[in-house]
Amino acid sequence: MGGAAGGPRGRARGAGGRAAPRCPVRPGDACTLCFPGATGPEDCGLVWQVMQDADLRARLAELRAEHQAEQRAEQRAALDARLAGRSRP
Repeated sequence: MGGAAGGPRGRARGAGGRAAPRCPVRPGDACTLCFPGATGPEDCGLVWQVMQDADLRARLAELRAEHQAEQRAEQRAALDARLAGRSRP
Protein backbone atom coordinates (compact mmCIF):
# COMPACT_ATOMS: atom_id res chain seq x y z
CA MET A 1 0.00 0.00 0.00
CA GLY A 2 2.71 2.45 -0.98
CA GLY A 3 1.96 6.01 -1.93
CA ALA A 4 2.98 7.88 -5.04
CA ALA A 5 6.32 8.69 -3.47
CA GLY A 6 7.09 5.01 -3.02
CA GLY A 7 6.89 4.39 0.71
CA PRO A 8 4.08 3.45 3.04
CA ARG A 9 1.55 6.23 3.45
CA GLY A 10 3.29 8.16 0.68
CA ARG A 11 6.56 8.68 2.51
CA ALA A 12 9.48 9.03 0.16
CA ARG A 13 12.41 6.73 0.76
CA GLY A 14 15.94 8.05 0.80
CA ALA A 15 19.27 6.26 0.70
CA GLY A 16 19.32 3.06 2.69
CA GLY A 17 15.53 2.76 2.73
CA ARG A 18 15.11 5.39 5.44
CA ALA A 19 12.29 7.89 5.24
CA ALA A 20 13.38 11.05 3.40
CA PRO A 21 12.73 14.38 5.13
CA ARG A 22 9.37 15.91 4.23
CA CYS A 23 9.05 19.51 3.09
CA PRO A 24 7.20 21.48 5.77
CA VAL A 25 5.89 24.04 3.27
CA ARG A 26 4.78 21.65 0.49
CA PRO A 27 2.50 19.09 2.11
CA GLY A 28 3.08 15.62 0.72
CA ASP A 29 6.42 16.38 -0.93
CA ALA A 30 9.89 15.33 0.10
CA CYS A 31 12.50 17.98 0.78
CA THR A 32 14.20 18.72 -2.55
CA LEU A 33 16.75 21.16 -1.14
CA CYS A 34 15.15 23.89 -3.25
CA PHE A 35 16.58 26.66 -1.06
CA PRO A 36 20.24 27.36 -1.92
CA GLY A 37 22.59 26.19 0.81
CA ALA A 38 19.98 24.17 2.70
CA THR A 39 20.82 20.65 3.79
CA GLY A 40 17.23 19.84 4.74
CA PRO A 41 14.10 21.36 6.26
CA GLU A 42 15.93 22.13 9.50
CA ASP A 43 18.09 24.85 7.91
CA CYS A 44 15.90 25.94 5.01
CA GLY A 45 15.42 29.69 4.66
CA LEU A 46 12.01 29.25 3.04
CA VAL A 47 10.75 27.17 5.96
CA TRP A 48 12.15 29.76 8.37
CA GLN A 49 10.38 32.61 6.53
CA VAL A 50 7.05 30.79 6.46
CA MET A 51 7.25 29.92 10.14
CA GLN A 52 8.06 33.53 11.09
CA ASP A 53 4.99 34.96 9.34
CA ALA A 54 1.66 34.38 11.09
CA ASP A 55 -0.40 34.69 7.89
CA LEU A 56 1.80 32.25 6.00
CA ARG A 57 1.73 29.83 8.93
CA ALA A 58 -2.07 30.00 8.98
CA ARG A 59 -2.27 29.37 5.23
CA LEU A 60 0.16 26.46 5.59
CA ALA A 61 -2.07 24.96 8.27
CA GLU A 62 -4.99 25.17 5.81
CA LEU A 63 -2.94 23.50 3.07
CA ARG A 64 -1.86 20.72 5.43
CA ALA A 65 -5.46 20.10 6.50
CA GLU A 66 -6.57 19.95 2.84
CA HIS A 67 -3.73 17.55 2.02
CA GLN A 68 -4.58 15.29 4.96
CA ALA A 69 -8.25 15.24 3.94
CA GLU A 70 -7.27 14.27 0.39
CA GLN A 71 -5.02 11.50 1.70
CA ARG A 72 -7.79 10.13 3.91
CA ALA A 73 -10.26 10.21 1.00
CA GLU A 74 -7.81 8.33 -1.24
CA GLN A 75 -7.19 5.72 1.45
CA ARG A 76 -10.93 5.32 2.05
CA ALA A 77 -11.58 4.90 -1.69
CA ALA A 78 -8.81 2.29 -1.99
CA LEU A 79 -10.18 0.37 1.00
CA ASP A 80 -13.73 0.55 -0.36
CA ALA A 81 -12.51 -0.78 -3.74
CA ARG A 82 -10.71 -3.68 -2.05
CA LEU A 83 -13.73 -4.51 0.10
CA ALA A 84 -16.05 -4.35 -2.92
CA GLY A 85 -13.77 -6.78 -4.76
CA ARG A 86 -13.91 -9.27 -1.88
CA SER A 87 -17.68 -9.26 -1.59
CA ARG A 88 -18.18 -10.48 -5.16
CA PRO A 89 -18.57 -14.28 -5.51
